[in-house]
Amino acid sequence: MRQAATPIPTALSRPVAWPESAVEAHVMLPETMPSDRAFVRLNMISSVDGGTAVGGVSGGLGNRDDHAVFAALRDRADGCLVGLGTVIAEQYKVPVPEHLQLYVVSDTNDVSGAEELFASGRATLVLPTSVGPVPDGVPELRAGDGEFVDLDVVAA
Repeated sequence: MRQAATPIPTALSRPVAWPESAVEAHVMLPETMPSDRAFVRLNMISSVDGGTAVGGVSGGLGNRDDHAVFAALRDRADGCLVGLGTVIAEQYKVPVPEHLQLYVVSDTNDVSGAEELFASGRATLVLPTSVGPVPDGVPELRAGDGEFVDLDVVAA
């Protein structure tokens, strides 16, 4: 004789606002935010074999939904950390959300190929202390002694 399955509860212990779409589910903020540290999210994409680019850029890896999640996360972010190589390869422009600030990590002060982005004041070049001076007008953040950027300094 078959036993009846355990019934699935129909009521939740607390009300939850369910997202209207899969994109919203990926970008929902927690009910409470940390008060003692920065709230950081990571978003990246890779292929099945671990590749992070097709033809030198990551855009070819994702589909329409991946791009929607990426855009929605950026819309809700105060800042975005990105490498200078990505900025150059993907020809980053001034961010569309007016509040969004880009922090561009590099081991060089050469911003050739991204001059318009840095001239906008909406991108800060994040460098270790060992790198020479940046071009005039390029906002900079020195993070870390020596030749590597210390991301703990950036997040502080």
